[in-house]
Amino acid sequence: MTHSNAASGFSLNQLDLNLLRVFDAIMRERSITRAAMRLGRTQPSVSHALNRLRDILGDELFLRVDGQMAPTPRAKDLSVTISKALSDVSLAIEQHLHFEPKYTTRTFRLCVSDYTAVVVLQALIQKFITQAPKAKLNVVHAQNFEVALKLRKREIDCAIVGDYSGNDPLIEQELVSKDRMVCAAWSGNTKLKDMTLQRYLDAQHLQISSDGRSSGMMDRALKDIGLSRTTIAVTPYYMGIPYVLAGTDIMTVFGEGTLLALPPDSDLTIFPPPVELPDLRVELLYENSVSPDPGREWLMNVIREVVGQQDSRKKALYKKMLTVI
Repeated sequence: MTHSNAASGFSLNQLDLNLLRVFDAIMRERSITRAAMRLGRTQPSVSHALNRLRDILGDELFLRVDGQMAPTPRAKDLSVTISKALSDVSLAIEQHLHFEPKYTTRTFRLCVSDYTAVVVLQALIQKFITQAPKAKLNVVHAQNFEVALKLRKREIDCAIVGDYSGNDPLIEQELVSKDRMVCAAWSGNTKLKDMTLQRYLDAQHLQISSDGRSSGMMDRALKDIGLSRTTIAVTPYYMGIPYVLAGTDIMTVFGEGTLLALPPDSDLTIFPPPVELPDLRVELLYENSVSPDPGREWLMNVIREVVGQQDSRKKALYKKMLTVI
């Protein structure tokens, strides 16, 4: 199907904001069904709006490829401007309204890493729904290298991640917590007795890594002094630690914030690392080039409050659970 109505007779009067919102939703979701859900509309109404846009702009805009709505080159060109325009309109309106968390129905979008999901998310959601009962918090996961792009594309309002290594001049990095690294093993682990650095190195190790890589903070520290350990498995799941280690001589290392999420009956021994490790930095990230947004600032303040409250709990748990071996 081709569309030729738009060539010379285009007028801005043919467009309305809802058509642009439909375009932006399909571009983000690559699906008419998911775009309809995102917009709170029916699938036929979104399909109808897309057909109107096709007629107005004289382009197919999206083609069905392998079960997804793939954008045409023209759609890709338009998406950058349309997405930014919609975001600017939303921010311009909201910044001139008196933001009240209690009454807002806004959907906030937050990005977390595996570590911060475990450490912060439960308390954050509880505080969020208490202060903004009519709002919605959409939480997405991303690898560290993806966060800056998501912020620049305005797919998220902000991010709270651990051990961030990006360096983007448009992305503000605010340090909100520094977590000590601790080692953990099953309490019946026979290698815990008379622990020395060599006994630690001779043990088998579990690396917790969201990207599936075996190298971590401990490996880098050991490499700096000419040593290495044997990693036999890599997992992204912090919550599975007690079950993976149970009944084995395997050891692992993680930030002290993980202690907040461990089940009370976790049969683990927590002990200091055999070599000095840097703290794990927990940072709040946001784009510093966008217009003032009181809603986003409120969300970030909630995150700051939660992290601050968690810090005192982490210190108490660390002191209670730490075993010197």
